[in-house]
Amino acid sequence: MRGCNSPCARWPALRQAPPRAVVVADGFSCRHQIRRGTDRAPRHVAQYLRDALIGHDS
Repeated sequence: MRGCNSPCARWPALRQAPPRAVVVADGFSCRHQIRRGTDRAPRHVAQYLRDALIGHDS
């Protein structure tokens, strides 16, 4: 999913995603809106890549 223009439209997909699905959102406001509108914890792509490179699970 790209862009933060209408996160509300994306919430059903986020809610239906498997619990271990990685949710990546680069924008601060996108991450904040996703946290407030769903039970998901989005991460910046840099955080996800850092953990993948050092071998931590997401």
